[in-house]
Amino acid sequence: MAQKKATSYIYDNHKYGNLKFNNQTELRKFYRIFFGVIGLVLLVIAIVAAIVLGLFYVLNLELDPSSPQLQFIIPLLVIPIYMVIPLVVGSYQVAATTNAVFGATTLAGKHTFAARFRMRDLFFLYLKYGFLTIITLGFGWPWFKVAMARYKAGHINLNLATKLDDVVDEIPEQGSAIGDELGDAFDLGAGIV
Repeated sequence: MAQKKATSYIYDNHKYGNLKFNNQTELRKFYRIFFGVIGLVLLVIAIVAAIVLGLFYVLNLELDPSSPQLQFIIPLLVIPIYMVIPLVVGSYQVAATTNAVFGATTLAGKHTFAARFRMRDLFFLYLKYGFLTIITLGFGWPWFKVAMARYKAGHINLNLATKLDDVVDEIPEQGSAIGDELGDAFDLGAGIV
């Protein structure tokens, strides 16, 4: 509910010139995404648990908590869980939310948007640039931001009901007072002798 209200507030209070954006994302889409995130987390945990139990069975290890093998293997399996869950869940959440929100957003009530984000693409983008950022001690972050901007630009469309020139013509030309104000600010005037 909070995400729907925040999304509506953000999109409904933006304008392109005098044309207003309007977002009508249904609450059930946000709930579907929320339960999808929970399902993905449980799925990843179940897969890792199956791998752990399979390793215990194949390696013939005991499930004794004081076992040195168990104390060595568990941290090696828990660390990847903490790395994989945010990548998988984050990719799904961003893709699903972006697609739902842009799919329900209009400009001036007649021009629609469409987003085609894919979880797989985002997962590999996050993985690649996350690794780059880690090995470069943070210097890879700007490349990640550029890659994300490029991905967004390539996967979000504006579907116009009319020609683009007609949309631009709907926006009245607004004069700016910046030129006059700068002229006044730097005007030394003839009165200074």
